Amino acid sequence: MRNLEEWIREKKPVLSPEDEKILEDLRVDAQFSLYCQIGTGDSTGGGSCMANFGKKVAKHAPRFKRDANELFQKLLEVAAEAAQRGDWDI
Repeated sequence: MRNLEEWIREKKPVLSPEDEKILEDLRVDAQFSLYCQIGTGDSTGGGSCMANFGKKVAKHAPRFKRDANELFQKLLEVAAEAAQRGDWDI
């Protein structure tokens, strides 16, 4: 999470408590979406998880002054790193 926050702060140096909560929610949602994608092993359930997650990221990306695609990719990178460490919040 620290690396994600540092990346966000490059464009938005000060995060409000609400920003931090939304960022934490996005991080958890990224883990769930990745888990859903991996767990279903097909394009039906996992695809809808990712689509819903993508919509949520697109909604909040302007708040962090980041492109939605970049934020989406960064959140999934953080989720994948957590999965490799076995550090799932799911």
